[in-house]
Amino acid sequence: MVVSLPSPLTFLINSGQLVAVSQMLADADANVIKLDHNQFKNLDRFHEVELQVTVETNGEEHIQHIIDTFKT
Repeated sequence: MVVSLPSPLTFLINSGQLVAVSQMLADADANVIKLDHNQFKNLDRFHEVELQVTVETNGEEHIQHIIDTFKT
């Protein structure tokens, strides 16, 4: 069963952190289906950008695992 998260994961990231976020998602076996990297949604766009990621998952436990990955 493939389940999408109910809403995209949203992060404020600094320059160069896209690779780290991508690696964390790969390590959590999340299948990225959409990525929105927008520096214009944040007033401090030269230091932080908004990143929204939509992923497919393998059920509720997998969703919780992905969420927990980013809480640490």
